[in-house]
Amino acid sequence: MPTFRLPELVFPFPRRELRPEAERLKIETCEWGMRHNLIGPRGRDKLLSSDLFDYGIGVAGDAPYDRAAVFVRWFLWIFVVDDLVDAGSWEHSDSLEAFARTALAARHAPELAPNTDPTLRVLAEDLWPSTARLDGGAEWLDTFAESVSSWLLAEAKLDGIRRGQRPLRRSEYLEFRRLLSGMDMAWDLLVVMTEFVSPVGDVDKLTRCASDIVSWTNDLCGIERDLSFGEPNLVTLIKDETACSWQEAVDAVHDRYRRSVQEFQAECAVPTDEATAAYRRRLCDAVATAVGWHQSSTRYLQANTGTVDVEQTAPSLFWRQFDRDPYPLYARLRDHFPVVWDESMETWLVSRYEDVRTALTELSSKPYEWQLAPVAGVTMLQLDEPEHLPNRKLVSGAFHGRTLDRWAEATERIVGLLVGRLHGKDQVDLFADFCRELPLRVMLVVFGIPETDLAKWKTWTDAITRYFGNYRQDPELLQAGLRARQAVSEYLDRHIAERRRAPGDDLLSDVCGTVADGERLTDEMIKAFCTVLIAAGTETAYKGLASLVANLLDHPDVAAAVAGDRDLARQVWVESIRKDSPVQLANRYTVEDFELAGTLIPAGATVTCLLGSANRDPSRYPLPERFDIHRGTDAADEVLDAAGPGIAFGAGRHTCLGAQLTHIEARAAMSALLDAMPRMRWADGFRPAHSGRVLRGPRRLLVTTGW
Repeated sequence: MPTFRLPELVFPFPRRELRPEAERLKIETCEWGMRHNLIGPRGRDKLLSSDLFDYGIGVAGDAPYDRAAVFVRWFLWIFVVDDLVDAGSWEHSDSLEAFARTALAARHAPELAPNTDPTLRVLAEDLWPSTARLDGGAEWLDTFAESVSSWLLAEAKLDGIRRGQRPLRRSEYLEFRRLLSGMDMAWDLLVVMTEFVSPVGDVDKLTRCASDIVSWTNDLCGIERDLSFGEPNLVTLIKDETACSWQEAVDAVHDRYRRSVQEFQAECAVPTDEATAAYRRRLCDAVATAVGWHQSSTRYLQANTGTVDVEQTAPSLFWRQFDRDPYPLYARLRDHFPVVWDESMETWLVSRYEDVRTALTELSSKPYEWQLAPVAGVTMLQLDEPEHLPNRKLVSGAFHGRTLDRWAEATERIVGLLVGRLHGKDQVDLFADFCRELPLRVMLVVFGIPETDLAKWKTWTDAITRYFGNYRQDPELLQAGLRARQAVSEYLDRHIAERRRAPGDDLLSDVCGTVADGERLTDEMIKAFCTVLIAAGTETAYKGLASLVANLLDHPDVAAAVAGDRDLARQVWVESIRKDSPVQLANRYTVEDFELAGTLIPAGATVTCLLGSANRDPSRYPLPERFDIHRGTDAADEVLDAAGPGIAFGAGRHTCLGAQLTHIEARAAMSALLDAMPRMRWADGFRPAHSGRVLRGPRRLLVTTGW
């Protein structure tokens, strides 16, 4: 693996201090972003606590506040779109090209921007109109729009490169990198940051040099990050095409940087008019900000020592491999980085079993305030003691006796219905036709919700769980989640009122009538409880069921054993959710400094507990990749027992109340499928593919039934 030393980047113009109103500008830009659904609470908190806005505000310089505000809003929009491209939100680069066309068209035809896409709506409703009001003139606005288009098309090209659709040669990288930096948009906006007496003269060569300086700075300071993420970088292209050493490739890029700086200085020294000279000064300040920010930000060089050793680069949850196959990365984290700061996610990653359990039980659950509360309301999940215990007592009483009976009865009936629909078919998708259907149908029956509303609830639960797992803060997912919350709230208002008047024999009636210490649950608490259990409970249950089916089909001997002895069902279910955890991670928060595994985590930090890693920790589970239903006599009980050491359903006060309910469904599903299709096997040529960073499981289970 490469090891090399980065050079010191010298820029002959000083970096200016941030403007006095920088904090106000950050806060107001975040409020603007939330109003337009570009970011949610998590995105706001990350932006306000990071140095990212320092870049945009620094480049805007000392422009009048209202003009700087437009600049920084564009900066936020670019950041959001760039993050969406990084996350693979556009399936193909041609769809990103279509997005670029709509983005440009929305300037003249706002109605073309769909209401479902906040990144396009904000262009039509705010950014294009406010940019036009900067009075740069029609020609300038056309030039700026072309820069926006060029940047989006460069992002589309990058998306294609990442997907292996096209290779990238060094000869085309130079222009591509300049466009991808997005600095042409910044330089265009700088023209109108101050109302000059006369138009700015020809500055094309100067701005090209400025873009090159920022590009090579980015490639040099970002080489560790780019190598880790598999991103194109001039250093790697030079090394690959010339077969030189890593250090020689780094030095070659540094030479390009120095030549660009020299050309920039020479252009700045050419006599010119007052307006162009003022623009040059502003451009110097902007480039100095960009160079200084890239060299100082931990978003790039993780160790900030000047030396890059990729062996010492900890995996980031933003790496795409975490979606495809996280387990080798989990092993690397456990072995070398058991407690480590993930700069891209702005969270501490905890990967070993004992450390994960400690963090789950001892740290605050405050992150649910941004992860779940916006779409569910205040739930027990985000409450710490002393508020948590009385609320859990109020609800937990509904998870005994009659509720378990109802759950078992509903599960048996719906399992029979779904298996009956499979009868006679030679090939079926057990994910779509069985696993995806069962948990939500059971949930609706137990709550007393009409099964005719199944389609509505599918839409709502999908939107809410996607919001929950939306670590990249995709604006469309944010907006869809908030719409779903409103719809669920209005729906439940009616049903709660009916149960208050005339209780029935269902869980919703039980929760409405629950009394503990003389207190009843409020309507808002009931809606939050229902939303979490139905939405989050359904998603985790069907992913767990899908992995269970996959494990049975991968291990015919286990399927035969449980077919002959149904008492093994509990062990099979528990081993399946250990080996293939449907919930891969859970977040916690440090109220005060907290030491874990010899690492001091500061107060006010998010801590991500990697359940999927902990459940494959060989110090706890020998040969953890094996599907072994005989790991220990107490293995099944410990996972389903809040007081035990298992963590598949969390640990401590926030252990999932529905753990026993999922076991009821899993047992019924195993029995029915093995009885109905004892000879089922994978369809010829098919292998299931698991995916998901937060909630994980296969999305297709193509099976030959054997009928």
